[in-house]
Amino acid sequence: MSSCPCDSKFYDNGNSICAACSPYCVDCLAYSQCQTCNFTLFRSHNAGNSTCPCIARYYDNNIDVDCKPCHYSCLSCFAGTSSSCWTCAALRTINTTFSCPCNPGLYELGTICDPCSLLCKTCTSNPTTCTSCPINSFLSNFTCFCNTGFFRNGLTCDVCDPQC
Repeated sequence: MSSCPCDSKFYDNGNSICAACSPYCVDCLAYSQCQTCNFTLFRSHNAGNSTCPCIARYYDNNIDVDCKPCHYSCLSCFAGTSSSCWTCAALRTINTTFSCPCNPGLYELGTICDPCSLLCKTCTSNPTTCTSCPINSFLSNFTCFCNTGFFRNGLTCDVCDPQC
């Protein structure tokens, strides 16, 4: 007995009927056994189990067919908010609330992490709004000042000459 091949997005269900594949599939062997995936839905093929998971930076909301974008700070996520990250984008580290703030020494500039001024150890909102200071300095009103007995030498606080 011979059968006609099914068109793309359909498979032979064993009864000489072409049945529709899962909407995630471009080609399939059974409803959810994908051979290729619909990349326009932000899905890639997992050959190990013939599924179509979301690509990096996207998640499956289990409602829509297409994958939804993660928050810009997430590399992988379980929803689209800033507190739904599994892993973080570059220059970020996940915390206990599943958020991905910029690493120490960096601050949030739009969607990227930008370096703090070398006058600050850590900063917020702009490179010179310090939240902590390097060695031999202290924080006052978001600014780092050299400790007593030290002087500003470019970007560092160096010890004063004892004779001064």
